[in-house]
Amino acid sequence: MTENNFLKFFTPLKSGQSMKATMAIPLFPFDVGTMMEMQRRNLKALATAQQLTLESLQVIAHRQGAMIGDLASEQASLLREAMQTGEPADKVAEQTLILQSFYERLVDHAREINDMLTQSSHETADVLHQRVGSSLNELRDAIARAKDRKRAA
Repeated sequence: MTENNFLKFFTPLKSGQSMKATMAIPLFPFDVGTMMEMQRRNLKALATAQQLTLESLQVIAHRQGAMIGDLASEQASLLREAMQTGEPADKVAEQTLILQSFYERLVDHAREINDMLTQSSHETADVLHQRVGSSLNELRDAIARAKDRKRAA
């Protein structure tokens, strides 16, 4: 793009010139109704993906809350039991087992949450992937129909 063309591109249009500039833009090779319908389906797919994500996050948050509650009550119970033994060495050994148990359960819960997040992202990506593929096919078909109409005319 030459400097002169570059400056013309960013020069404000005077009254009446905007219509001329608009008319100079080549029209889409297909009708606006087709394009609007494609966009409607695109927005619907996006809304579906967002709804899936929101629902998944709600399920995950609920599950995390339940996990934390279970871990807290289990640990409180185990700590009470550990404090009832008399020997200090026995208490340390019992607390070590409690800590190991707590850690293993925590890792299991983290894996479960990770699996839930992975499944959610796959479901969301599938919705968007299917729509993108369909949208590209629709666009290709619309262009082919426009070419056929142009040849027939």
